[in-house]
Amino acid sequence: MKTKYYLHRRRKLSLLLFLSSLLLLLPALSVQAQTTEIVPIDDGSIIVWPTPTPTPSTVCSRTIKASVVALDQAIMYNRLGAVNPGGMIYALKSDVVAIDAAKGIVAGNVRLRPDKRPRPIVLRMNSGDCLQITFTNLLTSLPHDDQPATRFAGVHVIGMELVGGITSDASNVGKNVPSLVGPGGTKIYTFTGTREGNNLMYSTAATTSGEGDGGTLPMGLFGSVNVQAKGAEWYRSQVTAADLKLAQTGTTPAGQPIINYDAVYPVGHPKAGKPILKMLNGDTIVHTDLNAIITGPNKGRFPAGTFKLNPTEPDRERPFREFTVIYHDEIKAIQAFPQFQDPVLKHTLHSVRDGFAINYGVAGVGAEILANRLGVGPMFQCTECKFEEFFLSSWTIGDPAQIVDKPANTTDANGKLITGRKATKVLYPDDPSNVHHSYIGDPVKMRVVHAG
Repeated sequence: MKTKYYLHRRRKLSLLLFLSSLLLLLPALSVQAQTTEIVPIDDGSIIVWPTPTPTPSTVCSRTIKASVVALDQAIMYNRLGAVNPGGMIYALKSDVVAIDAAKGIVAGNVRLRPDKRPRPIVLRMNSGDCLQITFTNLLTSLPHDDQPATRFAGVHVIGMELVGGITSDASNVGKNVPSLVGPGGTKIYTFTGTREGNNLMYSTAATTSGEGDGGTLPMGLFGSVNVQAKGAEWYRSQVTAADLKLAQTGTTPAGQPIINYDAVYPVGHPKAGKPILKMLNGDTIVHTDLNAIITGPNKGRFPAGTFKLNPTEPDRERPFREFTVIYHDEIKAIQAFPQFQDPVLKHTLHSVRDGFAINYGVAGVGAEILANRLGVGPMFQCTECKFEEFFLSSWTIGDPAQIVDKPANTTDANGKLITGRKATKVLYPDDPSNVHHSYIGDPVKMRVVHAG
């Protein structure tokens, strides 16, 4: 009898705890919720259980569109010669070309156009907009150079709300309908942004790597979605001298160029009709630069009250420069010099190898010191350079993330290292380095995100 009484009391106590928890939960629910009756386990009484209020449909101020692809793209990390031959990146479809023109733009047959530097993609939108990404997987069907085995991919954006259901999540989880696509496949993902800031975008298809944080992340398959304030306009801030000349309408008395920010490439130009500086052509993203100039409506100031008051920056409504900085470590890289694989030296050099990058640019101190000792690169004649001169100053090398025509590790036909300074020019003049530029007094916002 004692046992039966004990069990009965415990059962009643469990019911009381359940009912108490339910009473605490009910006030938090909407008083307008419709209700349904259910029967409890023990005593047959009726408990009223609220039916969840349906999620309201998203109302977009406007819909911004972007045609994005994933592709295999070798990534040169610096001027010393570190490289990832198995790189995987996102790009606008308009920024890729066919490797074999006869096959066309198909999976495994594309690369970036020659004048486009491999960089993490940056898509922009304003708060209240919806971003519709038409994604096409143009990766090769078979992995190479230590790429993840899966060739499925998608666009998953952390911190943004899905529009139209879970199929915009670009994932393969539980009983949800898989929303990744294989090579050659296309899928539309739609998101909305409700706050200013940046959001990491990446593919969830391969989620295991050296640190368990994403198999395609070390290969470079990531980017950022930068959400601006309502009414913002976005313009390129780094272009070639030739492009700036096309957008110039005159000069000021002091000699500065007067710029038409709505200018398009002229008839006869390979990019005829495409905006030179505007990143948005109608409702479609046409430029994905890391850096930009962000203005208020009509290239002017933002309306009063757009940004919260800040005593240290009293005039926050001015246009500003936006610098996107994406950190990523555990990168896949073939090191610039064979000493990193030397049986005697590789353990010592492991911690100073090229292993941490910013925007696909790397500056590990190990390769810089070796270049000096081997007599190559811009530091080849620095006899007083020891250690601190490399990692505490840019004096010896400037920005090593520059990409040059002849890296420091270039060899002759016999595989022998060519000593001295070999590079004759820096490639990609519109995006030559990881050095950000502004004038004194320019407002600047750094959009920083870690890709893992």
